This record gives sequence, structure tokens and C-alpha cells, in this order.
Amino acid sequence: MSVSVKMTSADKRKFANDIKKFSKEAGRSVEESIARTAAFTASEAKKIVPVDKGFLKNSIRAEKKGKFTWEVATNIGYGLFVEFGTYKQKAQPFLRPAFERARRKVFKELRQAFAKR
Repeated sequence: MSVSVKMTSADKRKFANDIKKFSKEAGRSVEESIARTAAFTASEAKKIVPVDKGFLKNSIRAEKKGKFTWEVATNIGYGLFVEFGTYKQKAQPFLRPAFERARRKVFKELRQAFAKR
């Protein structure tokens, strides 16, 4: 058994335009999900970071680096020592656990976004 489909030039153009539109919409959905996830990650990190005077907590930022690329980080040098510890200080992770919480959230959001299509 075989199936044959013939498309007119107009059908082909419409199909191509529909594919482009879907691709644009999907890209926009993904970009929005990533932006929300970066903000969520920063928010979660601020909730769990150990606080002495609050400098480290206040330095945690989500920053767009490019299309589909965000960075959640701190510019405080000792943040690395808090996150990973030293031979004198036990690690007190705050970025990695926040990322893990956000990772689950973004995958759920993306599945929902693509299910709507």
C-alpha cells in the first residue's frame, strides 16, 4: 500500500510559512521559559544562601548573555568558597541546589508549552 500527496505551489508556500511561524513561536516560548527560570534560580539561591551581612545574597543576579543564554551568578569573590567550601570551611551550596530546583521547573514548563502546540 502506498500513499501519495500532491501539493500545489500555494500549499507548499503555506506549509513553509506555517513551519516558520511555529518555529518562531516555539523559540519565543523557549526564550521566555529560560528567562523565567533564570529569575527563579536567582530567587531560590537568595532564599538558601547563608547570610552574615547580606552582601553575597544581594549580589546574586540573573543576566541575559545571549539568545537562549542566561547566567545566574554572584560577583562576590568569596561566593565560590561558600558554594564549594575550603579545607577550613564546610561547603554551603546555594547556586547548585537553586539550579536543580529550577531545572525541574523549566522542563515542566517546556513540556507544557509544546503540548499546547
